[in-house]
Amino acid sequence: MLKANILYLRDDYSVFDHIFVAFLSFYGYYKIKNILKERSLLDKISPMDVLERFSTVYIIEDENRKIITEVSKKVKELDEKLRTNIFPKNRS
Repeated sequence: MLKANILYLRDDYSVFDHIFVAFLSFYGYYKIKNILKERSLLDKISPMDVLERFSTVYIIEDENRKIITEVSKKVKELDEKLRTNIFPKNRS
């Protein structure tokens, strides 16, 4: 479940922005949950587990190139099970 702290924001725009980001997070969480449910994986792995595993991969970018850090075997296998194709197969 997503957790939210008490809002200590000074204006209406900050409150709106905070709630909007919370909504996007909630939406993403349930999209992942639905994918897991469709693939019959929800009893084996949670949406938070997916987020934690995928969060180990970073994209480093400068003006000339984009580098994706190493994608572990577990992350590749999970990406294949979910059929999300987030991480490219061949990187140079």
